[in-house]
Amino acid sequence: MALSKKQKAERAQRKIDEARAMLAVAEAEGAEAGLDVGAGVASPAIGGETKRHTSTVWIGCKLPRGLILQCCDEVTIDRPTFGGGVKPTKMYMRTGEQIRLKGYEVPFGKIPNYPIIGDFGLTEVSRDFWERWLSQNQKFEPVVKGLIFVHGEKSSVEAYAEENSKMKCGLERLDPEGDNRVDRIESENLSDIEPDNERSKTRRSAA
Repeated sequence: MALSKKQKAERAQRKIDEARAMLAVAEAEGAEAGLDVGAGVASPAIGGETKRHTSTVWIGCKLPRGLILQCCDEVTIDRPTFGGGVKPTKMYMRTGEQIRLKGYEVPFGKIPNYPIIGDFGLTEVSRDFWERWLSQNQKFEPVVKGLIFVHGEKSSVEAYAEENSKMKCGLERLDPEGDNRVDRIESENLSDIEPDNERSKTRRSAA
């Protein structure tokens, strides 16, 4: 089925957004390595300016229970040394507010009070906070792999979530049928992993 002009434009925009996200990560790694990467392109994935110059960004998080974000500050503490005395030591400590990114898992019978699209929980976060947190966690795996996607406009995050609804984070519930994480038992004295209700049926039929 041929795509309409509007659908083609939306698909092209999503690909552009993904490319910008990858560029942002590459620029950050290059800068860390001492390369002159220049100003680069303002990337919505790290809270770059959009048409609306938003003061917040929307974050889609594909982790079951979400994620708590908190920035760190460099501090100097006196650490005891062998033989007595102390030594000033620099270290990073979590300080300031905590921001919780919403996940897609919701307690049974509860209705979420936030959007969930394609198993991405959506959260609106201050742009300043996000840019500072990302500067300290540029190589965080869920960000690099696209499990956490950010844009200044909610509609772009929603489109990304719909397009990547089949993406796996590795923390999904085990599926006894066809799940690569389920070990198959080779011993004749042990059975494979199976749902508890199925095991109960087997026991009743054998009784």
